[in-house]
Amino acid sequence: MIKRQYSFAELVDVDEIRPVIQGFYTFTGIPPSLTDTQGKVLLAVGWQRICSDFHRKHDLTRQRCVESDTKLAAMLDMSKGYSCYKCLNGLIDVAMPIVIEGAHLANLFTGQFFFTPPDKEYFRRQAREMGFDEVDYLAAVDEVPIFTRERVEGAVRFLGCLAELIAGMGLKQLRLVELNEDLERTVERRTDRLRKEVEVRKRAELELETALAEYETVFANSSVGIVHLKGGRRIHRVNRRFLQIFGYDSPEEVRGQSALVLHLSQRNYESFGKEYYNPLARSDVIHVEYQLRHRNGRAIWCSLYGKAVNPPHMEQGVIWVIEDISSRKELESLREDMEMITRHDLKAPLSGIVSMARVLLQNEELDTEQCEALSLIESTGVRMHTQINHSLDLFRMESGEYEFRPESVDLEKLVQRVADEFEVKSKSLEVSIEVGLRTKDGRPVTALAEEMLTYSLLANLLTNALEASSSGDVVRVELNRDHGRCLVSVSNSGVVPDHIQGTFFSKYVTSGKSGGTGMGTYSARLMTEIQGGTITMASKSGHGTTIMVNLPGAYENEYTRSVE
Repeated sequence: MIKRQYSFAELVDVDEIRPVIQGFYTFTGIPPSLTDTQGKVLLAVGWQRICSDFHRKHDLTRQRCVESDTKLAAMLDMSKGYSCYKCLNGLIDVAMPIVIEGAHLANLFTGQFFFTPPDKEYFRRQAREMGFDEVDYLAAVDEVPIFTRERVEGAVRFLGCLAELIAGMGLKQLRLVELNEDLERTVERRTDRLRKEVEVRKRAELELETALAEYETVFANSSVGIVHLKGGRRIHRVNRRFLQIFGYDSPEEVRGQSALVLHLSQRNYESFGKEYYNPLARSDVIHVEYQLRHRNGRAIWCSLYGKAVNPPHMEQGVIWVIEDISSRKELESLREDMEMITRHDLKAPLSGIVSMARVLLQNEELDTEQCEALSLIESTGVRMHTQINHSLDLFRMESGEYEFRPESVDLEKLVQRVADEFEVKSKSLEVSIEVGLRTKDGRPVTALAEEMLTYSLLANLLTNALEASSSGDVVRVELNRDHGRCLVSVSNSGVVPDHIQGTFFSKYVTSGKSGGTGMGTYSARLMTEIQGGTITMASKSGHGTTIMVNLPGAYENEYTRSVE
């Protein structure tokens, strides 16, 4: 099948068949010619003088020649495969189409002959009409040969078979050329694609080399220790800071050793693997504060961050980033000791104040206002004593040893009591406190909690809100219920700095507060979570800060049953 329409000249080298056509003419005396479908002469051998010297030189007779070669040749006798006709200039021509795979590409002519002696009178008139030299023109007519039909038909069939054979060979050669061209284009495309792939690969290799160089720089000069544990939790690589933390002189001392050398005991090593390596295989990032062993055997408090190289294929190893936090742990321990001593030292004089208030209340000569003042001193002292005891409970909460004893707590009364006790402080700061109840049914907002824990929680939040407010501001405390849960929100106009918003409830986090320890919001979170609640914070310039505490309601089970 031909991919596109080709001309006969594209398929056949005319010069190659010229000797064959010339030989045919020499042998038979029948003059052949070859034209394309537009009448252009591609090859002519043995043309009669009447055509070459007369008909093809005069404008009118040449036009007749072209018309004869195209229009008349188109009127083929398809049963014979050729057309025999008298051209418009009076000579006999035979036209045979050359068809290659259904495409008519050229015409093969044999002509400029007669089947019978010519009509001299016709040609004499034509000579006069065209202005030819009559004598010379008639002499040229006499030179035109006379052939029988049988001889001409045999010659034409031979030439047609020869032309089709040559054209077929030319077509096959062209297909071979096209095939080679397609192959070259395919090779070129694949070469271009391969070249692009090579370029991409080279870029990737360069980027990888750059990334590896950057990684090596970070690895070698990091301010934290880095260790790569591979199959069997064996040490594959360590950096300089790791060696400093654990007291080794060179990487060769630990390379290939089991991570057991870093643990305080075989039991610790095994329990650490059981607890943390399954999460690592799930792509989790592990963070834990854990005691490891120095080369000399002493314990080191470390902050560990671990990530598997290619989870779940743990044989490719885990990267651990290690920070020595021993100094911080010592400071925390010292602070806890100091806090315990301080709490102990506060409780003794506070007990005296409470006892003195109780003794004075027994004096019957006191008026009502004096009794109320002494009662406030007594109740406040008792709560302070309880809060000091609760500060000891914070340590138990951190260590998971606190025993939670829930009871029904009327939050509306508790919030109002806290607000009343902060009235003096709020006035001194020129900040007002507003308490609002947003429930629609009028039922009390009762939480399943511990009263003193909740009191301390609210006191911490209210203290922070007042101290973060400016003169003339309002601190709002709102109560609500939602699906059996109790909601308490504390709002003020201050804004929490962006750099601590993500760690607002973490230990020792504070900013811009004179004398701030960063324990207020941290203890609020502990006291909320130990009671089964949640605590969140939202802070934005122009909107202020709101802390939302969500505690279990005392009627949460009743709400759930009613919904069901």
